[in-house]
Amino acid sequence: MQLLPPSPYSGPHLHYYVLQNPDAPLCPELIWDARFPPEMIKRVTSREQVVRLTPGEFKESLTFPEVREAWIRIRVPGNDTLLNACYPVSLKQERTITLQDAFDAVYEHLQRPVTQEQAADFARTDAECWEKAQEAFRKRCSESPHIPIPSVEWRKGVKRVDLLKENVRFLSMVVRHYHHPGLTNMVWVINASFVPAYMVDPRLPRPRRR
Repeated sequence: MQLLPPSPYSGPHLHYYVLQNPDAPLCPELIWDARFPPEMIKRVTSREQVVRLTPGEFKESLTFPEVREAWIRIRVPGNDTLLNACYPVSLKQERTITLQDAFDAVYEHLQRPVTQEQAADFARTDAECWEKAQEAFRKRCSESPHIPIPSVEWRKGVKRVDLLKENVRFLSMVVRHYHHPGLTNMVWVINASFVPAYMVDPRLPRPRRR
């Protein structure tokens, strides 16, 4: 966790690939379904061509200036009580945090199984949302192209990614500042937003690089 410098307006700038499209907020530059490994991420170019992210692009710094420590917080539309179980993704390493590091960390975080204690708590406190999460689990096992044997994945049980329910399409990242309990200074956190696929409109115009 990195403390802010004295100015409350300072903080890192994010790579433009992950920023929200200013001209078309529901038209992200990157195409990623959080159920799938980051190597499946694609990018829409200014000529509206869909291409895979290259190894060189994956190695580009997530922020400017470069950082070696960050928190990433998963956000979805509305107030989802199940996501309280998805604590912020914590990244701390000896080298610069890259796009690859950030997406790998989010993916691995969401791949962790939901514990039996958590499942029982979800069923008791928000049964409707928990049922939707179980539906998302069944759909992920049967429809994900990177899962070769659905029955093997089924035996692993519900994972955190299933708590997103239909909110699996990456939208954007943004830096937000928060007061953290026990600290006098503010901290910055990266909010990573995910939405339903139907909210991401591929027909919207994409801005040209200025």
